[in-house]
Amino acid sequence: MNSVKEKSKIAANWWRQKIDSVDDSNFDNGEKSMAIAMMMGMRKNMEELDTEVLDRFEKLLEKAIYKELKHNGYLDTIVSCDYHPEGVLKDISRELGIREIYFPIKTVMWISPQGVKVRAGYSAEVVTLC
Repeated sequence: MNSVKEKSKIAANWWRQKIDSVDDSNFDNGEKSMAIAMMMGMRKNMEELDTEVLDRFEKLLEKAIYKELKHNGYLDTIVSCDYHPEGVLKDISRELGIREIYFPIKTVMWISPQGVKVRAGYSAEVVTLC
């Protein structure tokens, strides 16, 4: 799996899986607070995203990451969400009507021709996906 296209696909699929899951780690901002507990409860009570929306999200994100990697060359492409989706995540989520609460907070992904790494939450370790 050395191609930029494959890395773009792996990265986009990871984000798809993350917004499609209800996982407490999606709300790891490094502290326990009532606001975070409320966000977790609210998210767990929300309906799942439609498969067509998830498919479109993944394809649009894969295309955007690929384009950015080709443009950046050897530099990392960063896809991130602080408390709100940033950059390409924000653009795609707005286009598709995906609410911000579906995205994991304090999450950053670095994508380069050498591999894909992600830190999913403030307290999380950096994990190499490929």
